[in-house]
Amino acid sequence: MRRWNYRLRYGLLTLSSGAVLTLSGCGLTDQQLAGIWQSVIIAGLNTLVGTALQGAVGAA
Repeated sequence: MRRWNYRLRYGLLTLSSGAVLTLSGCGLTDQQLAGIWQSVIIAGLNTLVGTALQGAVGAA
Protein backbone atom coordinates (compact mmCIF):
# COMPACT_ATOMS: atom_id res chain seq x y z
CA MET A 1 0.00 0.00 0.00
CA ARG A 2 2.78 2.42 0.82
CA ARG A 3 4.51 1.89 -2.50
CA TRP A 4 1.30 2.64 -4.39
CA ASN A 5 0.79 5.79 -2.33
CA TYR A 6 4.33 7.01 -2.93
CA ARG A 7 4.10 6.27 -6.66
CA LEU A 8 0.88 8.26 -6.88
CA ARG A 9 2.36 11.22 -5.01
CA TYR A 10 5.54 11.13 -7.09
CA GLY A 11 3.52 10.96 -10.30
CA LEU A 12 1.34 13.91 -9.30
CA LEU A 13 4.37 15.93 -8.26
CA THR A 14 6.12 15.16 -11.54
CA LEU A 15 3.03 15.98 -13.59
CA SER A 16 2.37 19.28 -11.83
CA SER A 17 6.04 20.30 -11.96
CA GLY A 18 6.20 19.52 -15.65
CA ALA A 19 3.03 21.50 -16.30
CA VAL A 20 4.39 24.51 -14.42
CA LEU A 21 7.67 24.41 -16.32
CA THR A 22 5.87 24.02 -19.64
CA LEU A 23 3.37 26.81 -19.01
CA SER A 24 5.91 29.21 -17.52
CA GLY A 25 7.63 29.68 -20.87
CA CYS A 26 4.50 30.02 -22.97
CA GLY A 27 4.06 33.79 -22.62
CA LEU A 28 0.73 33.75 -20.77
CA THR A 29 0.02 36.27 -18.04
CA ASP A 30 -0.43 35.23 -14.43
CA GLN A 31 -4.16 35.88 -14.70
CA GLN A 32 -4.45 33.59 -17.74
CA LEU A 33 -2.45 30.85 -16.03
CA ALA A 34 -4.61 31.16 -12.91
CA GLY A 35 -7.71 30.80 -15.09
CA ILE A 36 -6.31 27.65 -16.69
CA TRP A 37 -5.47 26.11 -13.31
CA GLN A 38 -8.89 27.07 -11.96
CA SER A 39 -10.59 25.35 -14.89
CA VAL A 40 -8.49 22.22 -14.45
CA ILE A 41 -9.19 22.03 -10.72
CA ILE A 42 -12.93 22.65 -11.14
CA ALA A 43 -13.19 20.00 -13.87
CA GLY A 44 -11.34 17.50 -11.69
CA LEU A 45 -13.50 18.19 -8.65
CA ASN A 46 -16.69 17.96 -10.70
CA THR A 47 -15.56 14.59 -12.01
CA LEU A 48 -14.72 13.31 -8.53
CA VAL A 49 -17.99 14.50 -7.02
CA GLY A 50 -20.03 13.19 -9.94
CA THR A 51 -18.37 9.78 -9.71
CA ALA A 52 -18.90 9.67 -5.95
CA LEU A 53 -22.58 10.57 -6.31
CA GLN A 54 -23.11 7.97 -9.02
CA GLY A 55 -21.48 5.37 -6.81
CA ALA A 56 -23.63 6.39 -3.84
CA VAL A 57 -26.85 6.31 -5.88
CA GLY A 58 -25.87 3.00 -7.44
CA ALA A 59 -25.14 1.47 -4.02
CA ALA A 60 -28.44 2.65 -2.53
